[in-house]
Amino acid sequence: MSRFARLASVTCPDHEAVAWELARQFGHGPRIARGRDELGELATRLPTTESGEEQLAALADLAARHFWVSADDSHDVASPLLLSDVIRSGGGDPSAVAVALVAIGARAEYATDLVGDGARLLVAYPGLYHVVDPAATPGLVDAHTYGVDLEWRCAHEVAGIVLTTIRRRADLAGDLGRSVAATALLGTLPTSERPAPDLHELN
Repeated sequence: MSRFARLASVTCPDHEAVAWELARQFGHGPRIARGRDELGELATRLPTTESGEEQLAALADLAARHFWVSADDSHDVASPLLLSDVIRSGGGDPSAVAVALVAIGARAEYATDLVGDGARLLVAYPGLYHVVDPAATPGLVDAHTYGVDLEWRCAHEVAGIVLTTIRRRADLAGDLGRSVAATALLGTLPTSERPAPDLHELN
């Protein structure tokens, strides 16, 4: 059984652990040690606070100062999705940046986590109605403005979103090997947490 499959079998695994294992599955193993160090260094820039409002504000500020984000466009096949690429390049897909922010926050003992609607991922704090949206300016946004019910996303669900996007991009680029690899990894996730095919995949 692969490391990813073992993580997929664990109830509510850690976001960072799953994100690094996804990177390993796509050949980024040599980058992981350095990426973990860089993640830890970014966490030292965050203030120590137990306030949810201050934690969200600190992550929004870090996102604005350190990360660039691509256009929120599912056809942007070059935008980094894997945590290793986001940390190395300093940015990427908005949802991938959200994953990085939650991993950094966890290193600083923040209680922030991921919420989402469809493939969009945002950073939230339990009981608060503002979220960090890496694609927004400013990054701290009233969740009500999205007009949808944002739901908490566990690491399995986040992995499913990332893998579905990787597969879609691979299909668009004609990269059969990468598409097959993403499909195989999706098959190891709990059935209830595999994303349904989206419209791009059905066209």
